[in-house]
Amino acid sequence: DDAGAGVSCGTKMMVPLKTFGRETTLSSTVALLKDDDRGTAQIMLPGKFSDAKCFVRFSAGSGDSLRQSLSYLADYPYGCIEQTMSRFMPLLAAKQAGYIPPKIKDRLPSMVAEGLRLIKSHQAEDGGFGWYGEKGTDPMMSAYVYRGLVIAKKYYPDLDRSMISRDRYYLYSALDRGMKSQFEKAYLMFCLSEGEKIQKSMVEALVKGTTREGLYTRTLVALTLLNQGEKDRASLMIRDLVKEYMRDRSSVTSVKEKDAWDSDPVETVASLLSAAVRTNSSTADCEALAADLVALRTDIAWKNSRDTAWAVIALAEKVQKFKEKTANSNVLVTVNGKSAGSAPVTAAEAENGNTRIWVDASALKSGMNRIEVRKNGGGPVFATAGVNFFDTSESFLPVDAGFTVKRAYSRVDAETTDGGIRLSASENTKFKVGDLVMAEVSVTKKSGAGDYIMIEDAIPPGFSVVKRDGEYYSARYAKEYSQRQIYDDKAVFFIKGPAESAVIRYFLRADIPGSYAALPASACLMYYPDVSGSGSNDVLSVSTKEEK
Repeated sequence: DDAGAGVSCGTKMMVPLKTFGRETTLSSTVALLKDDDRGTAQIMLPGKFSDAKCFVRFSAGSGDSLRQSLSYLADYPYGCIEQTMSRFMPLLAAKQAGYIPPKIKDRLPSMVAEGLRLIKSHQAEDGGFGWYGEKGTDPMMSAYVYRGLVIAKKYYPDLDRSMISRDRYYLYSALDRGMKSQFEKAYLMFCLSEGEKIQKSMVEALVKGTTREGLYTRTLVALTLLNQGEKDRASLMIRDLVKEYMRDRSSVTSVKEKDAWDSDPVETVASLLSAAVRTNSSTADCEALAADLVALRTDIAWKNSRDTAWAVIALAEKVQKFKEKTANSNVLVTVNGKSAGSAPVTAAEAENGNTRIWVDASALKSGMNRIEVRKNGGGPVFATAGVNFFDTSESFLPVDAGFTVKRAYSRVDAETTDGGIRLSASENTKFKVGDLVMAEVSVTKKSGAGDYIMIEDAIPPGFSVVKRDGEYYSARYAKEYSQRQIYDDKAVFFIKGPAESAVIRYFLRADIPGSYAALPASACLMYYPDVSGSGSNDVLSVSTKEEK
């Protein structure tokens, strides 16, 4: 008898407790380009928040900004085809420019090998690629992969060239079938031209058809001409495009069409920077474009993995051609008028990753917070102010910034029949231990169909996700997502689209008795996360089977 011997059979465990609230990170970047300069970042916080962590991160020029962004790509959590390519393609460009940190440099060979293996395994029979390896191939995704494979080939001569040739054949077939827009045509032809020259008549038709297109499309056309060997003609076009951009920079960087790929601010400025560097534009123009590109960052990266990859490649080309000479600076930070600290910004500090000031969270307040950064001396400094916090509102009202999101839970009875499992579901918020529960998240995009949609739903405490649930889906309860990833506290779903509305269904098991609050579900465009929405929170209960 252990108890009689004074020995306990109990187990002592540390259980981490999470704050009930919607975790959010907000940030804003300011560029300090003069010897003595100042800038102000403004961050709006909700009426009730907790566990706030505030920082101001500095980068000593565009090269240091490039280096900071690499860890974002190397550690990106999701794994579609684009993200797999975005993980290592720009790292190779940064390595060539000499701006890759040692810890990532050591991992790079295995990252590239694994990435190429995954990409090869997802190449379709027609030579193209989908978003998550699904049956339908996508010309734009296939063009992006093609450019990445061309970059990888420079560093890995043993790369399976059949992947490239099959993808190239697919892209030419897509062009023959016709593209939906001149932008898509220009995008495909630019990516193709990165690998080899294109038939001249095709390029001339592209030039004639895009004279009235947007800045991004025309920059891709100019880059295609440059890759064709028409340097003088391309240089004149790029000179005029840079002038057009400089006349009204805010019209590009503050574009209103938040989900329009052909006017994507980051990719537009990145492509212009690459064009300016490749045609030996003035140092002043290249530095201005690089500064605008870095100022579009959200913390250490841009708004998504694809934008970050385009930006890193452009910055790598710039710093390789224009070697930066960073001079030491000193920065002072105030938050809402109160001093928050100071720090030197030097090349050595940047190399060691020490260019960050942590701000006492007590300096923050509900409403608008003003974080001012002053720089004394030295070269260009980019300062990103960020706040990570939990919105601890007692209840969350739906938010519609492009998506409406609603969620419902149902108790499910599963009956085995000769034709398979038949489900009957009744909406409820009260369950018994062992109940099978179906969660349904309904999302609708306001302004028409969207591509590459991501839906996140918090897994309610007391419940676990049924991972092997294929038998529960049917024509009545359809599986409408392309891919999903399950974490300890949330489930993430991806829809390739185009889709205007969808119902995401997944299944839970009620495990532990109690009353639980479930945080709202949310949806956004994966590449344009400002187009988003979230629902309201729910309260669920689980009782024992004996309880009435």
